Amino acid sequence: MTAHPAGSDAAKPRARGLLVALGLAVVAHFAAGRLVFEAGVDVGAARRGLAVTVFVATCWLNAALPIGAASLLPLALFPLLGVQPMASVARSYSDPILWMFLGGFVLARAIERFGLHRRLALHVLVGVGLKPRRIVLGFLFAALLISMWISNTATALMLMPIGVALVDKIERQGVLGEVDARRFGVAVLLGIAYGCSVGGLGSPIGTPTNLVFFARDNFGALQRMGAPDVSFARWMLAFAPMTLVLGLVVAWLLNRVLLRVPGVADPHVGDQLRVELRGLGRMRPAERRVLMLFSATVALWVLRGPLGPWPGWASLLGLPKGFVQDGAVAVLMACVAFVVPSGERERPTLMDWPTAVQIPWDMYFLLAGGFALAQTPDATGLSRALASSLGPSVQTLPMVASLAVIVVAMTLLSEVATNVAIASLMMPVLLATARVAHVDPRALMVPATVAASFGFALPIATPPNAVVFATGKIQLRDMLRAGVVVDLACCVVLVVFCVVWAFPVLGISLREVPAWWK
Repeated sequence: MTAHPAGSDAAKPRARGLLVALGLAVVAHFAAGRLVFEAGVDVGAARRGLAVTVFVATCWLNAALPIGAASLLPLALFPLLGVQPMASVARSYSDPILWMFLGGFVLARAIERFGLHRRLALHVLVGVGLKPRRIVLGFLFAALLISMWISNTATALMLMPIGVALVDKIERQGVLGEVDARRFGVAVLLGIAYGCSVGGLGSPIGTPTNLVFFARDNFGALQRMGAPDVSFARWMLAFAPMTLVLGLVVAWLLNRVLLRVPGVADPHVGDQLRVELRGLGRMRPAERRVLMLFSATVALWVLRGPLGPWPGWASLLGLPKGFVQDGAVAVLMACVAFVVPSGERERPTLMDWPTAVQIPWDMYFLLAGGFALAQTPDATGLSRALASSLGPSVQTLPMVASLAVIVVAMTLLSEVATNVAIASLMMPVLLATARVAHVDPRALMVPATVAASFGFALPIATPPNAVVFATGKIQLRDMLRAGVVVDLACCVVLVVFCVVWAFPVLGISLREVPAWWK
């Protein structure tokens, strides 16, 4: 391999990206001087903290550095610039939520290792029927259901070859006609991408942005004030129904409005799916054991906290409140996977160490770096200064209108920036804004968290979008036209669903400020 000389073309985009990030950081540093800070705040540290935040966020956005490397910058820059001591910053890189991410991902790798995810997806697809519109619905819901539990990127990569093979077969056979076959193909691939993004909203581990909400310095701070716990089961009760509604809405838009997929039935359309499913044979012992282990993990997550009259197993064991979190369950069950026999000679246990360490460390450090950036504005007083500007607007607007503005803004930002980074940066600002506006902070933070996972219009918005766009079967204008409509529809559904269902389930009131927040 020939080494590139210094200053080669390969290094120029990264160098330009770093210069852009540095320039924006300098602008942010001076712009922060126009904010009104509370008495006693170290304004210099707050301004330097904002500059570092803008620098790191810009590096994420323009790929000036690899995501994982850029995510480590707060560990060095905050202490060196006198913003925060390294010990305080380092705590964000071991947040309890990160252990839930690691343990959950090891379990997801076990599911992928023995092909259980592929079998489940094919059963869903065959089960919905073989009409073109139902196949689009089947791919979307297969992606939706699987991405509640494993990475949306892995789900898209798993379903994409099945979808492409089916679309190619339809195009070769000519059973739908050239125009209808193209519409069907675009609908299938967009259904996979959109289903992956929507499905992650239904469980706390479905998407990293949900984990941002539960971080120690976000909702964790509210819990220390006395906010009631949001258990795994309560989050699913609040948002799993919404994912099903969103899935139906998105499928209807793709099939009936945006692409007008034909509804005719043809016996050849589902042949590829049946062949794929028959090729898997009967469920192997390893698959059954992985399914049992993961089912047990989900049960422990759901039943850890109070569920109706059931006090939860943590209370029954006499454990003090807060001692056991979902991350502890994830780590324990991941360790169990290393000792459960698979029944196969080549892979004697459900998990081994070389497989387990093949996790997306860049995503781990992105989460950790986001947590570090998120807690700094509050520690330096910057979030309160920003909130003093936003708070009056939230206070004067009707609460539903404020929710709509926040949801639309988060959706637009998620189209062009990393959703985890956007969620991490906005949580402390929204928390402080709620303090100034005298509203329940959860009413701002929860919809913003969910909306950060939207972003259906551009290939760069989410990894599933990029995966299906890379097939070459979707043109940018197709994704843009469909994505804008889906973005707007999801924003409307989210606002309505929060007010009508999710907020009552989570104990959030739009009219009253909880006693622990006063």
